[in-house]
Amino acid sequence: MKLLVNGHCRSRGPGSWPYHLQKLLDCELVNLSISNSCSLWQIQTTIDELSKRQYDLLIFMWCKIRFPSVKVHDISRFSDSTFTSLWSSAQNDWPEKIVYPFNDQDLVDKNWIQGHVQNNQCSVGKFFETYNQAVRFKVKTETELLRMIALQSFLKCRKQPYLFLYAEACPEYKDFPHLYSKIDWSAFHPGPNIRDISKMHDGKWVASGPGPIASPEGHAYYAELLAEYIKTKDPTYLTLGL
Repeated sequence: MKLLVNGHCRSRGPGSWPYHLQKLLDCELVNLSISNSCSLWQIQTTIDELSKRQYDLLIFMWCKIRFPSVKVHDISRFSDSTFTSLWSSAQNDWPEKIVYPFNDQDLVDKNWIQGHVQNNQCSVGKFFETYNQAVRFKVKTETELLRMIALQSFLKCRKQPYLFLYAEACPEYKDFPHLYSKIDWSAFHPGPNIRDISKMHDGKWVASGPGPIASPEGHAYYAELLAEYIKTKDPTYLTLGL
């Protein structure tokens, strides 16, 4: 099976759930996830990749609404900042990682800046300072829902098997019930999210230092839940070819 994963910091790096899942499903994995990404980055890079290569399953982990991303013409103009897809992708290799027959980071679009930055001292922070003043949370929420609807429509039109995840509790989107009702929520994994799992064992599964919020043990457990769900899913809805 060929698996495509896209997401943010909680779905990348050594010890994170995609690599445990790769072993459990014995599949070929392409993981486009990078730190500090937002849904626009994830959606555009996912559609671009699915338009080039075929995958048996897409797993897509949605990130927080408030963080924007923008594709730029010349990423070198933002070389002073770590909040770029170029910098983030470079952090996604480590000695034990399987990079044969190719490295999935070669497929990551390097020309994005990411609005996760918390200050305006770097070039990316200065760019998004004005952006965040003009684009408030409610607008971002509406945009997020529209993107979710659009991605689901694309995937269903292509008959692409997929599974959506939330890293934490799913927002209720009370301001936009007309859009909320258009989303197929059955496509989301019904089990606990990765943040809830990190609180298990009296909070001992919380990672220390930067990186995924759950410890490697928490990520391994999460991967087990996903693998069990994928293997037992109704094949008429999610044809995995297992």
